[in-house]
Amino acid sequence: MSSERVADGGGDRLSGSRERQQELEALHRRQSEQGLAGAHNTLGYLLELRGELDGAEAEYRRGDEAGDGNSASNLGRLQFMRGDLHGAERAWRRADERRVGAGSANLGLVLAHGGDLEAAEAAYRRAEERGVALGAFHLGGLLHHRGDLEGAEGAFRRADERGNPAAARSLGLILDNRGDAKGALAAYCRADAIGSHNLGCALLEHGDRIGAMAAFRRGAERGDDHAAFNLGVLLEQSGDEDAAGALLAHAAESDDPSVLDALADVRRRRQRRKRLLRWVGWGRGRRS
Repeated sequence: MSSERVADGGGDRLSGSRERQQELEALHRRQSEQGLAGAHNTLGYLLELRGELDGAEAEYRRGDEAGDGNSASNLGRLQFMRGDLHGAERAWRRADERRVGAGSANLGLVLAHGGDLEAAEAAYRRAEERGVALGAFHLGGLLHHRGDLEGAEGAFRRADERGNPAAARSLGLILDNRGDAKGALAAYCRADAIGSHNLGCALLEHGDRIGAMAAFRRGAERGDDHAAFNLGVLLEQSGDEDAAGALLAHAAESDDPSVLDALADVRRRRQRRKRLLRWVGWGRGRRS
């Protein structure tokens, strides 16, 4: 019922520009040099986004050694990606002991693979208690495999409420099999909306702006504020300021802090551009 997904241990989630990422990297590099444990995690995440995996691992390791649970969780995820399963398990155990939900969820996966389903269930429940939707999603998969459909439905529903598209899809399957066509359709639509945003981000990273805009548009039409915001940014960059303005105005009504923070970043860039244009115009006037 559920596919296996590894959670990350946090880091600045960026919908903004390359310029913004460079500013953040410089800031967190200074903070990491000053010995701030959490800065190692964010710097590692930014390096990972750039594909500098050796540098990212080194920063995660420094943060882990300084006692930062998110760094331990991300170190484990990177080791897992590189095939170091034993190193990943040890790092996730440290993250779990430091009460990091992503580490708890990923530890649960390792335990489930090893056949210790009771310990895996406990780890998934700790992850959910710590606010990680993926913990509830994997708990739902474990309970479904065990035949506890009522427990699985509850877990998938809780993960769905926290925005996990895979959980929405799994919930839809349970409702569909039970004959609740209306509930199943609503769950599938939620999964598609979130999935469209994620697809758009992936396409944009690979340089497919047209495909990304189409995916973001599908997500926006289904009520995803992140998709609406990103579509607005792309439309603004392509010169369609009227359509972009409507989407960004809609995003301003969101109650999601990450959307509002990214919107504030766009507004700051607009103000800088306006000041530059005024300066250029003033300079031209002086020369004429």
